[in-house]
Amino acid sequence: MTGLTLNYGNAQNLNTYDRILSAILGSIMIGSVFNLGSGMNLGWLALLPILGIYPCLAAIIGFSPIRAVFYAVQERIKRHRSSYHVRQSKHMDIIAH
Repeated sequence: MTGLTLNYGNAQNLNTYDRILSAILGSIMIGSVFNLGSGMNLGWLALLPILGIYPCLAAIIGFSPIRAVFYAVQERIKRHRSSYHVRQSKHMDIIAH
């Protein structure tokens, strides 16, 4: 994962637009519980402020571990596909001759 983030030049994988969206999403998740009536049973909605901490911290730091995992998986799939096509083209060249 470290090698992947170094490809971007630093340890940040969120650009300005992503950071703004993460901050807005986290703020909405945290503030949503406070907009509900005080006499209402929250149930599962009580987890929203806890889950909203993650996008807020990602926006502040500029790094999202979940996104880093997705980038790593995407890069691995790309490398696998490209090596598969190279092997297939070599195999087809042998068959054609």
